[in-house]
Amino acid sequence: SFFSYTTSNFLIVGLLLGLGSFFGDLIESFAKRRLKIKPGKDLFFWDQIDFIIGGLVFVAFYVDIGIAANILVIICYFVLHLVLEYIFGRKLNMMGMGT
Repeated sequence: SFFSYTTSNFLIVGLLLGLGSFFGDLIESFAKRRLKIKPGKDLFFWDQIDFIIGGLVFVAFYVDIGIAANILVIICYFVLHLVLEYIFGRKLNMMGMGT
């Protein structure tokens, strides 16, 4: 198992994931301002993963889940993101609400 369910406090893990996500997004916003990218515009790769990396970094100080689990989380996120974006984007377009 990648994660020890008996020795980890889930409240602390949840708090760290939330804080890490917030700081990951904060860093991305700071970088976009420095690069003079307009608000709402994407910073290609970083816009999709800033909060995932932030959460994983913060949790790494409390629980060692290993590099393999971190890579697995990132890969699963990208696959789910693309699939859900396709499904819901297509559904919204069919309803006349898509971009």
